This record gives sequence, structure tokens and C-alpha cells, in this order.
Amino acid sequence: MTAAADPFSLAQCLGYVAFVLGVSAFLQRHDRRLKLLNCAQGAVYAIHFLMLGSLSLAGSAFVCALRSGTAAFVMRRWLVLPFVALNIAIGFAVAESATDWLPVLGFVIGTVSVFLFEGIALRVGMFLSSAVVMVAAWISGSIGGVALEASIAAANLVTILRIRMATLKVAAS
Repeated sequence: MTAAADPFSLAQCLGYVAFVLGVSAFLQRHDRRLKLLNCAQGAVYAIHFLMLGSLSLAGSAFVCALRSGTAAFVMRRWLVLPFVALNIAIGFAVAESATDWLPVLGFVIGTVSVFLFEGIALRVGMFLSSAVVMVAAWISGSIGGVALEASIAAANLVTILRIRMATLKVAAS
């Protein structure tokens, strides 16, 4: 049985760990905690996808870990450029089909969001990123990846509402 077909393989179990880290990240209302947990999730996700044989997802997840860790401490708008370039370079290096570009697109959306947006706009961008990466995870056979991206999308929607409600509550005071 292949790692993708066995729901209890080490590869799939790492996907479940990434799932827990990712959901925890996107339930955070504070951007730095979101980015640090997203860094850990990206590192585990990269190993997970490498074990499943999806090099474009693995490479993009690794860049995600680097960019989220960097963005947690250094918020310079120009940093979007090297991380987007690195993601695109990975795409050119490993993409063998059009679907291999989906994770590149998804993680580029996430990269732009992490460095250029905050609050609700950040989470809308991450929601869109998750939608694209979810399709790529499904194609790769990642159980945890599909669950993670669907949950991240849902968590971002919930957090958008929480932030909006807190903003309205403060404005009403």
C-alpha cells in the first residue's frame, strides 16, 4: 500500500500533525502567533508532501514555513519579492504538469497576504490561498492536507467574523 493510500502511514500522520498546527494557527486573532504556528505547520507539511512524492507542494510548503517565520519578526513589504520569486523558481524546477503549479499559485497568494496585509485582509488572502492549495492536496492524495486546507478556510472565515465583531463592539462602546 502506498503512503497516499494508507491513512496511517508516517506520511499521512505527518499530514495530521500539520492539520493540528494549521488549524491552531488560523484560529489566532494575533498575527504574530498565526505566523509562528503557520511556520511550524509549513515545515511539517513540507516533509509530509515530500513523503507523498509531491515536490511542488513540498517546495511551496517549505517556502511557506520560511516566509511565515520571517514575517513573524520582520515585516518589510519588499520581502514579498524574494519569497514569491523562490516559490516561482521551485515551480519551474519541479512542475511537470499544469496541476503542479496550483500549490505555487496558492502559496504565492499566501505570501502576498502575509507580507502586505493584516487583520481581515490577511485572512481573506489566506482563505483564497487555502482554496487553491486544497485542490492541489486533493490531487496529491493528502488526507490531512485536504482536511487542513478546508479547516484553514473555515477557521479564517470564523476569525474574520470574530475580528469584525470585536471591531464593532469597540466602535459601539
